[in-house]
Amino acid sequence: MYKTLFKEKSIFRLFIFSYFFLLVSFFFPLFIVFFLIVCMFSVKGRDVLLCGWN
Repeated sequence: MYKTLFKEKSIFRLFIFSYFFLLVSFFFPLFIVFFLIVCMFSVKGRDVLLCGWN
């Protein structure tokens, strides 16, 4: 009984980890796109330097 409980716990942990990884891999490109859009729309001297454009 102890071993099966441990096995279910590890499977549950793996499921949580994979779900978190999916969330990160989904939101990270969105964050990059959002950052680029903010850079495009706020073209003032400091913001351009922040984006790395000369």
